[in-house]
Amino acid sequence: MHPLIDLVVGIVTALLLVQGGTRLLARRSIGRRVAAAPGDDASGRVVYYFHAPRCGPCKAMTPVVDNLRQSFANLRKVDVTDEPELARRMGVMATPSFVVVDDGVITMVKLGPQRESALRSWLGAA
Repeated sequence: MHPLIDLVVGIVTALLLVQGGTRLLARRSIGRRVAAAPGDDASGRVVYYFHAPRCGPCKAMTPVVDNLRQSFANLRKVDVTDEPELARRMGVMATPSFVVVDDGVITMVKLGPQRESALRSWLGAA
C-alpha cells in the first residue's frame, strides 16, 4: 500500500478511537451523584449545555440554546473555559455536550449538536 494511504488510514483510525473513548467515558458518568452548581436548585431537572468559544459545532448550537433559555429556566449554559471545575465534575471531555441531571444524579449525557426537539423533550416540553 502507498505510505500516504497508510498515514491517512492511521489518522482516521486514531480519531475514531479517541471519539469512541470519549463517548464511553461520557456514558460512565450516568448514575453519578453530583453537587448542584452554584445558583442551581439541587431538586428537579437541570439540563447543562457545555460549550467552548472556539468550538465550531458549539457556535451553531448556541443560538438554539439561547432561544430555549428564554422559555426554560432549567437550561444552564456553561462555558468550559470559565467553569472547568464544573465540567470536570460532570465528566465533560468534549464540546458541545449536554448533561441532564435529575435530583442531583446524572441521567443522560449527549455529545455533539442536538436537535431542538430533543432538547425540548429533555427540558420537559412536549
